[in-house]
Amino acid sequence: MLRHPELSMRTPESLSYGRLMRFNKETVGRYFELLQETIVKMKLSGPPQLIYNVDATGIQLSYERKQKAYAATNAERGETVSALACVNATGTNWIPPFVIFKEYVDGLPPGSVFAMTEKGYMQTKEFCNWLHYFNNRRLPGNVFLILAGQ
Repeated sequence: MLRHPELSMRTPESLSYGRLMRFNKETVGRYFELLQETIVKMKLSGPPQLIYNVDATGIQLSYERKQKAYAATNAERGETVSALACVNATGTNWIPPFVIFKEYVDGLPPGSVFAMTEKGYMQTKEFCNWLHYFNNRRLPGNVFLILAGQ
């Protein structure tokens, strides 16, 4: 640390055993093989700015009535919020976040849109709405959309 002050100590984040087991050289290599096969098979040889990746994540929120603000927590209590994030392969076209709440919340980033569902989780109707949202904000041309799955 004395010789390299640009280094810093970090606390590791929790990662489930199942996720850790899937993140290995063979699995990642197979993913890229399948991706290449799909690109060739579907004749998707367009420029990388027309390749998009979308992923959804669930965030646990807790609400402090005194402060009237939401804070991300690891607690099991609180509301679940789902967010879809999407960007193209070159990082030049970020689609503003699509956030799903159980109830209305102020203070989203500019350009964001939101939907509300009973539990704050992504459902078929909201995903179809997101596809329309994405289609209106993506770059023109035929795109290849990669949807992260479980």
